[in-house]
Amino acid sequence: MVRRQTFKERVFSCACTRCRAVVALVEEKGAVLHFEEKRAGRLCEIAVVAGAGPRGIAAADVVPERRSYAEHVGAELSGSISDSRDPVHIIHAIDHSNHNVNARNRINIGSARAWYKNGRYYLQ
Repeated sequence: MVRRQTFKERVFSCACTRCRAVVALVEEKGAVLHFEEKRAGRLCEIAVVAGAGPRGIAAADVVPERRSYAEHVGAELSGSISDSRDPVHIIHAIDHSNHNVNARNRINIGSARAWYKNGRYYLQ
């Protein structure tokens, strides 16, 4: 019987830019991300913003790209937060990462930084 890959194994074994960005966040930046197939909105949004690299991603592109990435990795975006019409996950990461000692529901992005500038989101 062949063992089915876990969600994390699928992400880590994929060679696409977004999956490689997630692996780099975990392995190089020390991010602690949750790899769950259901309610994977946060991970998917982090992947698309980090995968955009130094040029960032336009605010209007974050949600459609999150949904596209979720389909790519076989994740389910269920619930009003996970599948929000707004880029709520990256907005939350900007204000509530591990770099903010007063953050609530902290997102541990390791040594990476998240920011918004001129209509674009960044995570590096």
